[in-house]
Amino acid sequence: MPVASTTRRRIGKSAPHFLCAAVFLLSVAAMPCRTYAQSAFAEVNGTVIDPSAALIPDAHIVLRNVDTEIERSTMTGPAGTFSISDIVPGNYAIRAAKNGFATAQKTGIVLQVNETVTVDFKLTVGSPAQTLTVTSNLSIVDSTTSELGTVITTKPVDDLPLNGRNFTQLLTLTPGISPISVGQNSAGGSGWGGLAIGTFTFPSVNGQRNRSNIRPPDLAP
Repeated sequence: MPVASTTRRRIGKSAPHFLCAAVFLLSVAAMPCRTYAQSAFAEVNGTVIDPSAALIPDAHIVLRNVDTEIERSTMTGPAGTFSISDIVPGNYAIRAAKNGFATAQKTGIVLQVNETVTVDFKLTVGSPAQTLTVTSNLSIVDSTTSELGTVITTKPVDDLPLNGRNFTQLLTLTPGISPISVGQNSAGGSGWGGLAIGTFTFPSVNGQRNRSNIRPPDLAP
């Protein structure tokens, strides 16, 4: 009897500790994990002004995919600026309309993966029924973002031979990429090299150490 009584007391004392441990483990398991993903979409922004360079608020902006005819629309804010994000890459046309001004439209806008494009409008006085269409000549330099990137399109992916079908070899097509690391390119060992199939490229990007690379550039579908 004393032994049984002692055993019950020990179990009773340890039960709260076990319950606390179980609650803690469940709480940790339920915590959301922070993940990092690269966006596969593009973004368009710009400013709308009148002939005197005054900003035009509440202008109607419509972005249209010329292949699918899907449209996205927004309005300019008090500063005459607009922004449309999460855009599927493709060929687009964009127009700006405002009462008292002729509608302006720009075509030939090609959006790539993870690209930010600036399209500005200068509306002229007239009827909204009048539409002035111009072919866009997008600048190579975009002052709205400090990001640098290159899109590897479908043609080089399909046409260029890849040893072991390893896409990392396409990194050398990007400006600023230097495949200087010979020892770390070989298979075997641990890390990226140990998981590689075929020839593996572990280059230097814009003069940085190749161990500073976070991820390879985006590949267009």
